[in-house]
Amino acid sequence: MDKSQFRHLLNDMTGEIFGFSFEKWYTAGCFEGEYIPFSYLENGRIVANASANVMKISLKGKEKFYIQIGTVMTRAEYRNQGLARKLIEKILETYKDFADGFYLFGNLDAVGFYDRIGFRRLDQYRWFLNGCVNKNSEKSGFIKAGEGDKTHYRYVLKNAVINAEFDHINRRSLQLFYTLDMDNVYYNKELDCFAVMNIQDGVLYLDSVVSTKPVMLMDVLERVDGDYIKVVLGFTPKDNKEHFRAEQFDGEDDYRFFYIGEHLECISREHLYFPVMSHA
Repeated sequence: MDKSQFRHLLNDMTGEIFGFSFEKWYTAGCFEGEYIPFSYLENGRIVANASANVMKISLKGKEKFYIQIGTVMTRAEYRNQGLARKLIEKILETYKDFADGFYLFGNLDAVGFYDRIGFRRLDQYRWFLNGCVNKNSEKSGFIKAGEGDKTHYRYVLKNAVINAEFDHINRRSLQLFYTLDMDNVYYNKELDCFAVMNIQDGVLYLDSVVSTKPVMLMDVLERVDGDYIKVVLGFTPKDNKEHFRAEQFDGEDDYRFFYIGEHLECISREHLYFPVMSHA
C-alpha cells in the first residue's frame, strides 16, 4: 500500500471489479498498516488479490486478534486457476500462529468456493430495540457533523472506549474508509459522542457509537431526532440490554459469514454481531 505503483494497480482492479478506490482514503492519511494485500502480478497488472485485515476485537472485555479476509478478486481471464485459493492459503499460513481465528463476509455467488477451501458458515445475531424510544426534549440532540468536526472525529475514533459487547478496538482506519466524507455522521457535544446513523423507510439504522468516555445506549437514542418506528443496531449492545432483542441473521441478500477457528463459534452461541463498520 505504501508503494504507489502497486497501490495504483490495486486501485485499478478494485475499481473494475468492486467500483471503489483506496486512493482518497490513503492520501487522507487513513491507512495505518492494518490492511495487507496479497496479490499476484503479471505483465504489469494485478490479476488476483486477497487481503488480510488485522482486527483487534474486544469480546466482553477480553482482547482478541482476528484476521478478516477481504477484497478477494480475480480477473475474468485468470479465473479457475486456483489463484484466489492460493492467496487465501498464504494468508492462513502467515497468521496461523498469531490469530485467534479467521473470518470473512463472502458474496453469495462465492459461497461454494469458501465451502470447498475449508471455511465453515455461521449465523450472527442482529440486535433490535424493543418498542419505541421515549425521546427526551430536555436533552441536547445529535447534529450533523461536518468538515469542522473531522479532526475531532478522527481523535475520538483513535481514542474511543469500548461501547459494545463485541467491539472493534483498532477501528479508526476502517471506519474512516466508510465515513471519510462524514456522510451519516452526527455529533452530540454534551456526550462528546459521534454516531453513524441513517433513517430509511421508518427504520433508524444506528451503525456506530464512538466516544472517549462511556455513554449509555438509551441516552444516545433519546437524543436522536427523526421520524422512525424501528431501531436496528449495527453492533452488539453492551448496556441497557433489557431494551433490546437479538434475532438470528445469516446475511440475507448481502453475504454469508465464514470462519476458521473454533473460538469464533462463540459468535452464534453468545448472540454476537460484528460491527457493520468493521466489515472489510
